[in-house]
Amino acid sequence: MSLPKPETKVQKSSLSKQVVIVAHSGRMLANSARQSNWVPLVIDSFGDQEIAHLAQKNWVVPDFSKASLEPIITTIKQDFDVDQLVYGSGFEFHLETLFWLSEHFTVLGNTAVTFQQVQDKVFFFATLQRLQIPFLETHFTAPPVGTNEWLIKPTAGEGGVGIHWYDSRELVKDTVYWQRYQKGTVGSVLFVSDGESVQIIGFNGQWVESGHTQYPFVFSGVRHCPIVGVTYGQQVLDWLNQLVGVFSLVGLNSLDFIMNKGQLWVLEINPRPSASLMLYDGYCRNKLFERHVQGCLRHLMDIPAQSIDYYRGYQVLYAYYELVIPEQVEWPDWVLDKPGVGVIIPINGPICSIIAAEQNTERLTDLLNYRARVVYQLLIYKEKVSSCNFMPVLIN
Repeated sequence: MSLPKPETKVQKSSLSKQVVIVAHSGRMLANSARQSNWVPLVIDSFGDQEIAHLAQKNWVVPDFSKASLEPIITTIKQDFDVDQLVYGSGFEFHLETLFWLSEHFTVLGNTAVTFQQVQDKVFFFATLQRLQIPFLETHFTAPPVGTNEWLIKPTAGEGGVGIHWYDSRELVKDTVYWQRYQKGTVGSVLFVSDGESVQIIGFNGQWVESGHTQYPFVFSGVRHCPIVGVTYGQQVLDWLNQLVGVFSLVGLNSLDFIMNKGQLWVLEINPRPSASLMLYDGYCRNKLFERHVQGCLRHLMDIPAQSIDYYRGYQVLYAYYELVIPEQVEWPDWVLDKPGVGVIIPINGPICSIIAAEQNTERLTDLLNYRARVVYQLLIYKEKVSSCNFMPVLIN
């Protein structure tokens, strides 16, 4: 239940603490904060239905520029007794805002300097090379035209948006880089660190939205993949132990990599809580928001890894054409990030997300596939339900 706007400053409860959450989609972090007995004030880009129940107050902004956030931050400082902030995705294009926010709040997350270093692809890949951590062949000027296939990637971005096949005839900006395409399976590892030590939360497999014609590598979903940890766990942990120290990473982060025939290559680090948080939050001995805070305050507790009883999956569903959310949609309880009535979803825009849990990966895939069909049916995507395959397929 949402609370009315306070007339005076809201004092911190003896049973909970307030925190400002700023993220492209704030629902995940707001839910995580609630599980750890924090009261979130959320600034995001969607204002989904769940936010009304999770956040004490929610503000929706078009972007995370200082101009968009400044009046809201002024209001928060005037009306609420809060001095801590957690950020998620969305600052890849507004790094200057992250520096500005750190002047007004204690940021529970990586510093703006760390975020900048990880986002600086020249510095990042040079660091990997110095540490002898393998990565795909990468260029910052157009590679020679030949038989090899290349991907072109934005130097700042999230969720695979902007990644596409390189065409030597296209006019490119100077804010991209080129990376050799590698067949394989994309994986990630969610971890928590305190700037020195690191604890792995879990290994995951990822897949992309195959129906997105403009950007065929847009993130679609993530699921448990513990077999990756069994096979490559020590190798990835060794990499993380080096990278955490070099970049002073704190709190929850994730590292993406690609695997093929026994070889691993690092793709990138997400220096913030990632979507894979959805697979573990509430199923670990410690709530992950609290572990994030512990890492940021540099007193991370050593907690043994917890075995996975069910395989869990999280998937984002996208609009195949412009969609207006109709009235009286009876959303199933496994649907998250539900848009409000009348909201216009642009073509290729995210509609909502779904979650599922099963005792093996095959049944998990089937269940995600079925639930995707149910949602599209609810939204009158009948021709798409019958003609499209929503089976989450790992990149190969």
